[in-house]
Amino acid sequence: TSTRSLAFGDSLTEGYYNRGRKLHPYSQRLSSLFASVDSTVQIDTKGISGEKVTPSVVQRLAKILRQTGPDYYDHVIILGGTN
Repeated sequence: TSTRSLAFGDSLTEGYYNRGRKLHPYSQRLSSLFASVDSTVQIDTKGISGEKVTPSVVQRLAKILRQTGPDYYDHVIILGGTN
């Protein structure tokens, strides 16, 4: 069976590094780690650089969950407030 997860948050979720000149979401590495142990995990990455945790992240997460439905994701990883 496949597991569907959401990596959600701000710049670190989007993959911000090298002063914003490049992006490399941590979810890419996480996906490869799951694949290395033959685990099927699909991770959707929803990160926005510069976004503040409240109120915008809270509102954006609620909107995504309304659009996808309450049972669409098995897991939600939230990373925010790192600035």
